[in-house]
Amino acid sequence: MIYINQVLQYTVDSKRIRIIEMEEFHVFIVDIDAISSMPKKELYSNLIEEIQQGELLLISDPFAKVIIDSELSDLRIQKRDEGWSIIQHYCLEHMEALLQKGGREKKIKEIADESGTSSTKIKKLLSRYWQRGMTKNAMLPDYSNSGGKGKTKTLNKAKVGRPRKVSISNEYQTGINITDEVKVQFEHAINKYYRASNNYSLKDVYNFILRDFYSDRYKENGEMKYRIWDATRIPSYHQFYYWFKKLEDPKKIFSSVKVQKNMN
Repeated sequence: MIYINQVLQYTVDSKRIRIIEMEEFHVFIVDIDAISSMPKKELYSNLIEEIQQGELLLISDPFAKVIIDSELSDLRIQKRDEGWSIIQHYCLEHMEALLQKGGREKKIKEIADESGTSSTKIKKLLSRYWQRGMTKNAMLPDYSNSGGKGKTKTLNKAKVGRPRKVSISNEYQTGINITDEVKVQFEHAINKYYRASNNYSLKDVYNFILRDFYSDRYKENGEMKYRIWDATRIPSYHQFYYWFKKLEDPKKIFSSVKVQKNMN
């Protein structure tokens, strides 16, 4: 089942999308990782089919963070509130028109004129609003640096080669509730990185899970980087290993370990 504000991720290219509106047979989505993204209309049945075929996975909302105003600077609060005011007073009443590709640019120009700002700024605010969860805090500038400590990791977006290790220390032992969605993520990673090739250890696979599903993405000097979420928002390695043992044939695990030892 698909619902508004849900975030999903494609397994092929790791593209992440948000459902921002639904009609009887269609949904409207935005790319949450793009610099800016306007709504795209998709058939509801197509997304359901992609989910059923394992091409599209349900994931946690990367922007669903607890943000305390007292931890924000006055300037960031001011910019957030200004952006939110424009969305509320000038954009919400025109959302139906803004969702449609045809006539969107004209409507944005009208809103810009009415609000006394530029079309470029209106598009930027709308994109931020849709991409980041359609809440007041979605309007915060530099959202990935807002609220909650993270673990910064630099990994190659192309998924080539053995990844650098994620430190499996005490801060990663808390874990989250292992829902059906998380189990699907585990199985996807096991199929992609472990069953397809035993070149990766289980800790490598866990590393990929954190990178693919539990991190904020940003670019620094043209390089894609990943900031792993804090321990309260990610599965622990022990949780992953427990479910790995339930998903994988124990005999195959033993055989794989034996082969690796002999090779060493």
